Amino acid sequence: MRAKLVLTTTIGLLSVGCQGGIGDGSPRPRNGMSTSGNNGGTTGATGNPASPCQSLNGPSPLQRLSRAEFTQATNDLLNDKRSVGQGLPIDDDSGGLGSGARSLIVTSDWLNQAMQAAEDLAAAAVKSVTTLAPCPVGSADDACARSFITSFGKRAYRRPVTPDEMTGLVGIYSMGKANADYTHGIELVIRAVLLSPAFLYKVELGVPAPRATASSI
Repeated sequence: MRAKLVLTTTIGLLSVGCQGGIGDGSPRPRNGMSTSGNNGGTTGATGNPASPCQSLNGPSPLQRLSRAEFTQATNDLLNDKRSVGQGLPIDDDSGGLGSGARSLIVTSDWLNQAMQAAEDLAAAAVKSVTTLAPCPVGSADDACARSFITSFGKRAYRRPVTPDEMTGLVGIYSMGKANADYTHGIELVIRAVLLSPAFLYKVELGVPAPRATASSI
């Protein structure tokens, strides 16, 4: 069970929008898309802004949560006030001004620690499963699980869960329920969500700063 979840998570983290996020901190667009057009902005193969790997004004907008952000997010999601994120490898902020996308990379050590943190958080959370993911007597477990995935996923991903994500998470829940019970299914869903790129990475988008001209200087 753990091996299957680990494999799925590793593939997901390796295949997020930018290559180079694991181990080297140098975002590169996938599928051969160009990263610069005639105006110096980020463009796709057609010359239109399209690459998910770089903002219009420089570095990648795809950035992993810092240890502090991981702790705050899990505190809010699960009402778990422990500083579990402090068990993750120390973020490299040697460049100053906090941690940037180039320093917040996912190494194998970071991933191992994140998996341990997710398991710990999920196991603690389902001790109060009747509050976290209530399923009143007479209700169908699967319907309750879908309701939990919808609400929990939206909060964790900072956007609604997509149909494909719902299918995947329902499959993980079903696997856990089949091997044990409803509670274990919910536990595996929490683990999967906390290890998903949609939770671990945040996208920061903005408007490029206007270019300076001779008349404006």
